[in-house]
Parts: sequence; C-alpha cells; structure tokens
Amino acid sequence: MQSCFLALSRAVDQYQPEKGYQFTSYLTNHVLTVIHEQFGTRNGKKQILAISGDIPISEDNESTILEQIPDGGAALAFESAEDTCFQEQLHNALEECLKTLPDDQEKAIRERYYQGHTVEEIAQRMDTDRKAVRNTIARGLLGLRKPINRKRLRPFLDEIRFPYHVGVATFQSVGGSQPERYAEAMQRLHAIS
Repeated sequence: MQSCFLALSRAVDQYQPEKGYQFTSYLTNHVLTVIHEQFGTRNGKKQILAISGDIPISEDNESTILEQIPDGGAALAFESAEDTCFQEQLHNALEECLKTLPDDQEKAIRERYYQGHTVEEIAQRMDTDRKAVRNTIARGLLGLRKPINRKRLRPFLDEIRFPYHVGVATFQSVGGSQPERYAEAMQRLHAIS
C-alpha cells in the first residue's frame, strides 16, 4: 500500500499536462510498475530469482537449501522398486501354492489367469468341454484356499489394495467406501482364521 502511495506522489511530481496525456493513464503506468516490482512479475510472468543451492541454512553450515528440496524422482524410483519387490515375492508365493495342485488344475489356472485365455480356448487345448474346464478351475481355486496356501499368502493380504469400484456409484450401491469395505473384509478374514 505504501508503495502505491509513493507511486502516486511520483506520478504527480512527474506529470506534464502539456504533453496531452490524461493523468489516470500516467498514474496507472507508475502504479503497475510498482506492483510488478513488489511481486516480481513483468508482463504477467513471474521472475525467477537465481540463488545458489549451496547456501547454508543453519548456523553450523552443514545443511544447504538444495538438501531441503524433496527429490520426487527418488521417491518414485523407491516406490517402483518396492512394488517390483512386492510383485516378485507375491509371484513366488503363488508359484509355491500352484505347485500344491494337481497338474490339470495348475495348468487350467495358469492358462486362465496368467495367460488370459478364455474357458473355450482352454477347453480346446485340453481336449475337453467348457464345463469340465470350469470345474477344474473351481477345484483348483478351492485347493489354493487350503490352510497351507493361505498361510503362504497371508503376509501379502494387508498390502493388496482394491483399486477398482471405488466411485460414488459404488458407494451408493454398497453403502460404504473402499477403505470401509476393506476393513470389513479383513475383520471377516481374521474372524475365520
């Protein structure tokens, strides 16, 4: 506010009516110049002040400005490495669980869920009908729920998130949010075991 008052007094001192300009035009120019100087903008663009990242910010000169800026790329790389490790461990645990199944059930589950084949395609490969393939897959899934396999997979359960069906329509139809549904599922699971 004081800067604008100083701009007004400068405009009054320097105004020359004989040049034919209106005072308001002259005043506007001075006030806008002061405002842009105060906010570090020129022509609507923010001016970036160049400062060294090596400037110490503590009295012991051990911490610098650059050290205080979070590195988003490092966090992203860490999350990516953590996800990769989790996926590998989960994959290995699932492989161990699949080895407990009879060969036909293991093969049907691998083709259906790992390779994404349809029941029809699996039936053609196994030279059987769709109903038999559905039954084989169902028996295999039941086998994966055996206590020995549940014990192998339990450590991964808390880390698995349910990213789908979390919108407003789902909330209205189900009557709860995704975290609430997850918590309820976890309570039911712990009550069973």
